[in-house]
Amino acid sequence: MVPHPDATRDAVVVFAASDPVEHRNGEGCIALDMAGCDLTLLNSGRAPLLRDHLRQHNGVIGGVVRAWTEGGQAFALVRFGRTPAAENALTLIRDGFGQNISSAFTYDADDLMPIDGTGARLCRRWRPFEISLVAVPASWRAMVLPALDGAEALARHQASADAANAYRRFAHARAVASDFAAHAAPGVAERLALPDVPAVRAALAAEAESYRNE
Repeated sequence: MVPHPDATRDAVVVFAASDPVEHRNGEGCIALDMAGCDLTLLNSGRAPLLRDHLRQHNGVIGGVVRAWTEGGQAFALVRFGRTPAAENALTLIRDGFGQNISSAFTYDADDLMPIDGTGARLCRRWRPFEISLVAVPASWRAMVLPALDGAEALARHQASADAANAYRRFAHARAVASDFAAHAAPGVAERLALPDVPAVRAALAAEAESYRNE
């Protein structure tokens, strides 16, 4: 299966997983807690897609469009540029080669906790700041996903994001209605000579809710 169709310069990648991985920076074997992943930089619109972690302009082959975590993996939608290096990387991927991914991240030593019964440690909080196409990955689960798998992962993420946004809108509207009812109830009760302010507040909140649902 071709991982990257010719019609697009986008690809979905897995850039990290929760499995313990031997890191080459002398920190030993580290497992990443997906719940503690800070995606602020990757979702800033400025995070680069690099070649072999080369932190120079000639190492940039694209950028990160968005990133998210799901289960025990971290995903990203990346977009390749139009430089010769990016074209070469994209050609390799379309031909079924060069599909391995890595990432670089920061963390505090205080966030490393020993995992009982192993020599590994759990990194509770970490902040990735770039994604790289590499020849040999630290984790073999980090890769450019096949086109169908990538589309499915992106669709799941979008559905989850849409549901979260809908809930936030619902919660906001409900809070606004409740706030309106709380502030308006005393005045309405006084004008209508109704002694039971809580009942008026509940009635106003219910009425606001009914209009919101129409």
